[in-house]
Amino acid sequence: MKLKEKLIIPPSAPYQFWMTEEIRPLHEKWAAFRKQRREGGVKPHTDFMSDEEFIAYHALRGKRDLYFLGKYVLGFTWLEAPLHVDLAYAWTRPNGTKDETGRVYGRERMALIPRGHLKTTLLTQTSILFDLINNPEERILLYSSVAGLAEGVMAPIKTILQGGGTHGQFFLQCYPYLVPNRKEKDKWTNSILIVKRKGAYTDPSIKASGVGSVLTSGHFTKFYIDDIVGEELPREQMMKTVKAFDGLSYLSASMATSEKRIIGTRWAFFDVYSRIMRRNPNVCIALRGWMEKDGKLADDGDRANLIYKQYGVAREKGWTVERAQIEFMKEALQKKADNPFLFSCQFKNNPRDDARLGFNEDWWQYARREGDYIVDLDADGKPTRKIQLAACNVFILVDPNTGRLPGERTADNNVRKSVDYAGFVVLAVAPDNTWYVLRAYRKRWSADVIVDQIFNMVDIWHPVKVIFEQRAAQYVFKTNFQQEFKRGRPVFFLDDFKGGNDSKEERIKSLMPKYKAGMIRHLEGSVEVNKGTAALEEELLDFPNADYDDIGDALSGAQGKVWAPGATPLAALRRQQREDDDLEKLDQGSARAWRSIIKQRENQTSSWFAGDTIDDSPERYE
Repeated sequence: MKLKEKLIIPPSAPYQFWMTEEIRPLHEKWAAFRKQRREGGVKPHTDFMSDEEFIAYHALRGKRDLYFLGKYVLGFTWLEAPLHVDLAYAWTRPNGTKDETGRVYGRERMALIPRGHLKTTLLTQTSILFDLINNPEERILLYSSVAGLAEGVMAPIKTILQGGGTHGQFFLQCYPYLVPNRKEKDKWTNSILIVKRKGAYTDPSIKASGVGSVLTSGHFTKFYIDDIVGEELPREQMMKTVKAFDGLSYLSASMATSEKRIIGTRWAFFDVYSRIMRRNPNVCIALRGWMEKDGKLADDGDRANLIYKQYGVAREKGWTVERAQIEFMKEALQKKADNPFLFSCQFKNNPRDDARLGFNEDWWQYARREGDYIVDLDADGKPTRKIQLAACNVFILVDPNTGRLPGERTADNNVRKSVDYAGFVVLAVAPDNTWYVLRAYRKRWSADVIVDQIFNMVDIWHPVKVIFEQRAAQYVFKTNFQQEFKRGRPVFFLDDFKGGNDSKEERIKSLMPKYKAGMIRHLEGSVEVNKGTAALEEELLDFPNADYDDIGDALSGAQGKVWAPGATPLAALRRQQREDDDLEKLDQGSARAWRSIIKQRENQTSSWFAGDTIDDSPERYE
């Protein structure tokens, strides 16, 4: 058996992984005590086990079972087994293990849980204490949208370590070795806690901080990033939050064993969490909606599929569980009526504005490449039809950047910090006019690099033509391609599509009917292929407010410029070829005059090659 196969843990593991030979005899006594309580008994635990055994059992099991620690040792009684047991196990299972779906659990994990489902209680507050119980040498950064919120999350932890609250003294009886001496306790603040430890570290056991706070030279062994987005942010502020999160990685650069635990709820189409998931497909160990059916989002009226059953609310208020669920649903649906988009984020964890006339994720259709064939996939990823790539017309579409370099001034007189993005799409058009996005790229390439890469793409894909955004083509790329054709590099047909920000939104909108009809398919495949597909889908889902729209803009240039095999009239092609042949026979002056006539006759938009001195390159356009 291979090593990685040994790491696969069976589904029953969440209920058994905490069991050891030391715990087993105590657990039998505890189970007997709990059984008589469930049956309405009132006998105290001392009728089943001594106080010493009671404390020993809680200490041993709490050290191995995150859920048990939170509910029975810390007193977070609103935790519920149907939701929180599996969640706790996924949060703490060993690195490198793999579940039955093939997901690998690594050093970075994320859980996206709806509002009001005790995610912070279990996955941050309980989990931080769980880490310190198992290793008092941990140095933990608790990071949130603002430092004040992180300090608020840390406050119950501080109270418990001080022996306060309903279970603080019991916790200290279970784990007395965490209590520091008075000197270390005097260093405690709202943002710093230090437990008893052997190492002499500059960093505290727990430090609370947030976006906007200055963190320097920190060497943390674990990061808890809890609600790094704490409110509905405008686009600019959301990007600052993304940068703040990315900056945390530098703090752990010297710590090869550092781990991240990310807890949150969605706030927008494009937020920190979506970026994290795109970067690491295995990172999200839990993406839950407030209602589910067969593991998928359920209708809002299906109370039986609430993922949080409200047992704790019922006990607190003296209600039946059914009434607690009904009251919870009333409150939730009122929030939906007040702000549907926010509800789709905070409760469904699936940002979607029902009033927004944009692209819908349900429209995405997929295909994959198998040798010389493109294979259509159904909703379950099963192949449906197969078509030869050679039977399709291939086009390369480019939305180039401006070519301005860092340090130059932008139109609004700001100093440019980096090269703009350029968007590239390799598009295959099947005989039935289905479009296949074979490749999608968003790159910060200079004009010279773009020209070189276009020649490479042409060599690989042999397109019918390459289509550039018009304005950029006129002002940036004219000379580059002229020089390369003169040097003898392989020639290819060039065309352009009308550019400009004024028409961009309408162009991209024009893709909607084709997507909705299932006539555009995205390719699945290698990491690079999937990365481009994800970038395109991100742009379209957040349209028209996406941070980047370069790939979508390039794809929109296909409208009216690409065609299926056999769709272009053969006579027109032959006429073009005859005109090209005749043009090559003319002297330079006559060639210029002839191009002028052609331009007036056909009202071509691709005037950026008209009238130049290259007489031996193909300059006719569809």
